[in-house]
Amino acid sequence: DQLTGDTRVELSVEDVQFNVVGDIPPVSQANGTVAFAEGVTTVSLSEGTVFLPSGLSARATDGVLTIPQADPETGLIRALLDMGIAGEAKAVGGLITFDPIGAQQFYEFSPTDLSGEVDGRVNVEFSLNGENGAEPDWEVDLQVSNAGSAAKIEGRQLDSLVGRIEVDPRRA
Repeated sequence: DQLTGDTRVELSVEDVQFNVVGDIPPVSQANGTVAFAEGVTTVSLSEGTVFLPSGLSARATDGVLTIPQADPETGLIRALLDMGIAGEAKAVGGLITFDPIGAQQFYEFSPTDLSGEVDGRVNVEFSLNGENGAEPDWEVDLQVSNAGSAAKIEGRQLDSLVGRIEVDPRRA
């Protein structure tokens, strides 16, 4: 049975690790809170680090993972993640190559070709249970500064870029 009514549990957590979604590396050294009220679990991240297999890392900040009650008809639980991500372009570029984002589906690039700094947000809605649940729905909104790519993109040399890059399952 689920706790309902006035029941509320809130815990502060420090230096924990948690998995995100898909093949995205876990957030490590994380600080925040875990709360449960009215059947909804909310994990709030104040800060953490994502270590990539390449040895690079990116900062995870200001994140919220919301896990609602199961849908009464289907039993599926669709979680929502909204998290800030920042760091060197090659680290953030590497991070968004992982499933479910797979940014290389839009442009072939090597994260090590990227330069500059990135500050962005990642939003993902995904199923926590049931293999027949809908595919994750996601969007990435990146602010770049002094960014570029050593490899040409669509035949163009890019450097000293300042601006915004939006990526979702349909386009970049």
